[in-house]
Amino acid sequence: MPIRRTKPTPPKPSTHHNKPCWQTRWRESNLDTGKTVSKIKRWYNATQSQITHLYYDWLNNEFAKLSDTPNYKQTMLTEELCELYLNHSKKTYTKNGKPTSHLSNVITAINELVAREGKRPMNMMDAPALAKYRDAVIKNPKGRVRHRKTVNEYLSIIKRMYQWGREQGVVNAQTANDLQLVANLQPRRTKAKERKGVKPVAWQTVEATLPHMHKQIQDMILIMWYTGMRPQEVCVMRTKDIDTTSYKGIWVYRPHISKLDHLDDHEDEDNRKRVIAIGKTAQEIITPYLLPRLEKYIFDPREAPNANNKATGRYTSDSLGKALKRACDRAFFPSEPPLCREEGETIGKWRYRVGRDTGLSATYKAHRDKHRWNLNQLRHSRATELNKHYNMEAAQVSLGHSSLNTAQIYAEKNLELAVEIARDMG
Repeated sequence: MPIRRTKPTPPKPSTHHNKPCWQTRWRESNLDTGKTVSKIKRWYNATQSQITHLYYDWLNNEFAKLSDTPNYKQTMLTEELCELYLNHSKKTYTKNGKPTSHLSNVITAINELVAREGKRPMNMMDAPALAKYRDAVIKNPKGRVRHRKTVNEYLSIIKRMYQWGREQGVVNAQTANDLQLVANLQPRRTKAKERKGVKPVAWQTVEATLPHMHKQIQDMILIMWYTGMRPQEVCVMRTKDIDTTSYKGIWVYRPHISKLDHLDDHEDEDNRKRVIAIGKTAQEIITPYLLPRLEKYIFDPREAPNANNKATGRYTSDSLGKALKRACDRAFFPSEPPLCREEGETIGKWRYRVGRDTGLSATYKAHRDKHRWNLNQLRHSRATELNKHYNMEAAQVSLGHSSLNTAQIYAEKNLELAVEIARDMG
């Protein structure tokens, strides 16, 4: 009785008789009668890390013996490997229960690969094919040129995917090793764009922008200016995270959410946690916001007029950045014709006039981009001042730029230096 079998689907979590399991499905068609039935294979008591190995072991042995179907371990398509790795990435690249920004890069890199190589067997992927992929993704689907570092990030994601596939036993060693030979794009040797370095922002520019923000945003910007905090660190400040007594006259803030949380060694978490020394000037700004509810965020958008993120109870880096952009646009509105507003012209009519004229719109965009500055420039300004008055080590320890190994060795020394800097510079 001749039977045609479809490829089993990747295993998915499910339940059977109220028991958790993983299951895969396939269809079997009787070529004589034309009847098609659905088949299911289930695994119980298997973890996420075990199921991939169990699935391919079953696929290449038990399932392969059912008919003359080829060895799927060798004929698995690139798009199928991408699907498995994407599911793995969604569980891996999370922090505090939310997907990290890296996951969006993984999705884009995988989609670009599937569009070009998805229907090819995964083990036919080699260094020349990956090099073509690298050169092709310099332009996005809309034809815009990407930055070189973005392209290199996509390339590293594909390499990691094949390394992961090798660990799971679905990619052969020759393919995984061959792809590691593909080199990254080098600076100024390709058509990819180069990112502009982040430059410090002058205090005069910050001072001119502040009046165009509401009070909470102003104070958050000033705290970043005086301490060199990251945007996320100032957004998640809580009273319980600020030590006001251990160092005479200086506060020490330990954010409960850090940029490098996923790299922390939990066995030595206390020594490797980010610490920020807060001097007297910044203390005066923070003091009115300190709350009796220790676990509450001290900067609460629900207490600010016309602020976003009212439902979450705290600002985010994105909402803070958008508020800064709006303030810059108001502070540095064009004052020269034809970009400035004409007499009696409403803001709506001005936007219509500028947007209708392509040349005028491009001129305004150039003016706006020239006068906008971003939150990360505050850290660069702080680093410049620290390096000027002390040295580069002072900038590194105050801003948390040291590597994990350096932080582990010099944690106490760095904190003492940061406290002395805060005492001197406010």
